Amino acid sequence: QVKVLNFMTYGEPAATIKPGSRLNLVLGPNGTGKSSFVCALCIGLGGSTKLLGRADNVKEYIKRGTDRGWVETTLSGGPRQPDIVIRCDMEKTAEGYTTSWRINRVSRTKKEVTELVRSINIQFENLCQFLPQDKVVEFARMNEYELLVATERAVGSTSLYETHQTLIAMRAEVKQKEVTAQAQKQRLDQLKLENQQLERDYKRFNQRWKLLHRVDVMKKKIAWMHVREKQLKAKQLKEELVKADKAVAQANEEAKGDETPARRRRDDADAAKRTANDLQNAIKRKEEEARLAADKLEKDGNAVTELRERLDGLAAASQKQKAEVKQLQDKLTKVEATVESLPPVPDHSAKIQVLQQEMNNIRDQLAHLEAEKGQLADAAHNARIEHGRLAGELRQCDSLKYQRMQALVQAQRAHGLDSATDWVNRQRAADAFKGEVVGPIGLEIKVKVPDCAPYLEQAAWWQLQNFAVTHQEDANMLLAEFKRQNIRSSAVAYTGDIHAPIASNSAPYRAYGVACSLDEVYDAHPLVKHCLANLCSLDKVLVMEQHNMQAIRALMEQHHIGQVFTPQLKVSYIPSAHGGREDASIATSGLFPSRVLTGAVGADIDQRKQQLQARLAQVEASIQQLDGQVAAAQQREAPLHARLDELSGHRSQLAKETSLASTKRANLNRAYKAGQTHLAKLEARADPLAQAPGLERQIARALVAHHATLTKQIEAALKQWQLLQQHAVAELVWRELDMQAVAMQRALDSRRAAVRLLDKAARAAKQRYQLAEDEFKRAKQVAETEHPLDKATKDRFANMPNDM
Repeated sequence: QVKVLNFMTYGEPAATIKPGSRLNLVLGPNGTGKSSFVCALCIGLGGSTKLLGRADNVKEYIKRGTDRGWVETTLSGGPRQPDIVIRCDMEKTAEGYTTSWRINRVSRTKKEVTELVRSINIQFENLCQFLPQDKVVEFARMNEYELLVATERAVGSTSLYETHQTLIAMRAEVKQKEVTAQAQKQRLDQLKLENQQLERDYKRFNQRWKLLHRVDVMKKKIAWMHVREKQLKAKQLKEELVKADKAVAQANEEAKGDETPARRRRDDADAAKRTANDLQNAIKRKEEEARLAADKLEKDGNAVTELRERLDGLAAASQKQKAEVKQLQDKLTKVEATVESLPPVPDHSAKIQVLQQEMNNIRDQLAHLEAEKGQLADAAHNARIEHGRLAGELRQCDSLKYQRMQALVQAQRAHGLDSATDWVNRQRAADAFKGEVVGPIGLEIKVKVPDCAPYLEQAAWWQLQNFAVTHQEDANMLLAEFKRQNIRSSAVAYTGDIHAPIASNSAPYRAYGVACSLDEVYDAHPLVKHCLANLCSLDKVLVMEQHNMQAIRALMEQHHIGQVFTPQLKVSYIPSAHGGREDASIATSGLFPSRVLTGAVGADIDQRKQQLQARLAQVEASIQQLDGQVAAAQQREAPLHARLDELSGHRSQLAKETSLASTKRANLNRAYKAGQTHLAKLEARADPLAQAPGLERQIARALVAHHATLTKQIEAALKQWQLLQQHAVAELVWRELDMQAVAMQRALDSRRAAVRLLDKAARAAKQRYQLAEDEFKRAKQVAETEHPLDKATKDRFANMPNDM
């Protein structure tokens, strides 16, 4: 058996898992501790956490919220042998974690525990014996050889695996010796062939030695023939070098005679070029003087033209000024006559005062009506505020129910449940059902004790998305529709009396610390209450305020209670399959937070919606009544506004007549005064003809300056022409001298090039001679060293041809 405390999903008190003697299957929904049991087997018997494919650190396997835990594993010792109890204690520390081991209550090391486990052939690293769910992919990748080895180690004794490995090693050794023998036989055959080849080579060697001796004598003859050949070549190259040096000396003498005339002719050309450049600069200066004179001449001409135009316009300006004076005098006479012919300004002050009094009375009546309208508008505004508040509260009710529906769809993955609910509501409105249809059940539940919502949700989890009906034909209709729409929901039928009381009484169990039963912690439609009591036995599921495992065990064994919820755990009583109480067990599982039943949704929300809708209708009627009263007040205002506009228009017309008459007289007086001022300014202005003598004198002075500028321009043009002629002559002289200097320089460069070529040829000849002399010396030295001559050698040379 395996006992665990504060290990992964197992908390306090310690949970005991006792397998049977044959095949054992551990079944249960997610989160009930199946994987925790497998991890406890591995870690409790010294297995590595890396074999589990989960966390590598042992402290991650200690239940959250606790600092220590333990795993105790009881193993069979064999026939007529005591059991082996191995216990692993784990504790979190600041540095990480610590573990301690005991075998049959005696402290041991982890190494001793591991050796003991291996001695009874428990192999956690062997995937054929221990296969966690996170290692399935690794198992699937094993090849045939790896599977065979793992199977031998898992099902056989250790000698089977060792014998198999010995056979594999011996087979490999036999193959290696066969390969070695074959290689040695091939080597023997090869050595025989090599011996036959050496015998043929020996005979050829004797013949080769004789030929090599004759070749050696011929090589000496050739070496001394090369020495003679290089000596003759060096002598010939020396003669060519002497001739080249003489040709270079003669060419240098001829080139020195041509340098002085070429340099003098180049100096003359440069002097002629400087003279031409000086004349060119003088021409540019004269061009600038001529341009400035032309600009001044044009400016003086424009000034004379402008003065003559001004002189011609003085007579016209004098006539225009006199015409303006005469026209303004006539206009002032007409204005004065118009002012004298105007009628007196009318006085309407008495009529305007009577009209003003009547307008004030009408305004008082309108103010009284406006105050009445304001009160009615305030009342209507307050009614609309109340209408908005009621509509918002009504939407909030619908939103709470919508939120509950979305939470239910997401938690149960019941996609399409909202459309199923709409379909049920439409059928109910059409009176298509034979009995009552309520649901989904999760939307009809109102939890009175919020802390018990997780208990109720976990106990009735698989019924929350279902619908409750009182007639089996209605259930069949719902099931057919859900199947057609592929909706994960169902219909549960209760054909009994839904108004009969449910026998749920938790009072007899108060002594065990029971607070209530789950049937007492919520309100719902009577049909929902009976369905959950019938399907989930909520009237027999108890809630305890504190976790007391001893009290829970006594309660379950003495009163046959199936489930108990505490703030930490859900405790279930699992009877034996054979009916014996001694084989029954108690299982614990963790709690999940409520995901659906939080929030107030149920029958009270529907009742609240009916109240809000009734009040909303009353407020809408009040708003219509107030709007009618405001419209009546506006109708009474209309004739008063019309009369007020009429009186205001009459008063404005009278005031306008008075204002127009006064304004017209004032405008005429201002125009008359402005005309008199303008006339005085015109009469004070001088006659333009008085400026004529001065303009004539200015024209005369401008003509004199224009004549002087013209004379200066002509002189500059004549000087520029003379300079152009001199520059043309100087440029011809410069170009002629430059061409002669270039021709003489080219001839000199050609002669110098010829000298360089001769000098280069002489240096090449000298280099060839030196190379030939060096080759002769080296060849003679090599011949004297490697092939010395004696009388016998000279005699052999005499019998050999001289042309090799």
